[in-house]
Amino acid sequence: MNRTRKFLSLITFQLPIQIIVGYIIEFNYLSIIITFGIIPILDLLLGMDNENPTADEIPKLNQDKFYWALPVLWTPIQLGMLIWGAYVVTQGFLA
Repeated sequence: MNRTRKFLSLITFQLPIQIIVGYIIEFNYLSIIITFGIIPILDLLLGMDNENPTADEIPKLNQDKFYWALPVLWTPIQLGMLIWGAYVVTQGFLA
């Protein structure tokens, strides 16, 4: 896998970022618009991605610490978003 595709996998972290940005700019529907509006339109325009890793590349990807770190980093982010969201809802900051 090339370096560009490797760093494009960081797009998995865009959802918590857009939720926080939407809250900061006081437009809480930002993540809904992006997730269910803009991303499907971009997916339709960009088309199918036919560049899957070959069978020879899969063991190399399994050894790569970058791809191991993505789900490991996602867990505390997801937990932090859950705690932050519960705090925001219980304190009545969504008014």
